[in-house]
Amino acid sequence: MVNAIVLYNSKSGNTKAVGLKIAEGLGCEAYDKKNCPKDFSRYDLVVAGSWMAAGMLMGANMFKKIAKNYSGKVALFFTSGGPEEEYPFGKEEGKPPKFIKDIMWEKMESKLRKNPNIEILVERYCCKGDIKFEKKKPDYVRKHPSDEDLQNAKTFGQSLKTGL
Repeated sequence: MVNAIVLYNSKSGNTKAVGLKIAEGLGCEAYDKKNCPKDFSRYDLVVAGSWMAAGMLMGANMFKKIAKNYSGKVALFFTSGGPEEEYPFGKEEGKPPKFIKDIMWEKMESKLRKNPNIEILVERYCCKGDIKFEKKKPDYVRKHPSDEDLQNAKTFGQSLKTGL
């Protein structure tokens, strides 16, 4: 049996909903970054997730806290208005475009890699969340995370449990 914890940073409730479903699949507790335990040493796995705005990782301090207070396996997840879309800022001529999800994984990993005793798992989950700065939201955002996204999050949690 895996002793796991899910930590999330959520503003609108989308990342929280995804984190709770991952925790349901894992059979563990989930905590908002403000209410999470200070000591992670009793856990075999920490699953950490957040959201992004304009290419910025929100809740970066949560990842720094994990890096400072934990040694072990970490799985990542996030929500974004368009995780599969190209990152629109900082395109470099002659280089292939980066996608939002790749930028997020890099940002999360950079905070965690400060601790060489953390093993970042290749298993990850991302889905559409919300776009706050748009008054009239596109249909593809308004309905996310969808029931399918949340079921996929639960399945992700189950796969982490069986994969360890």
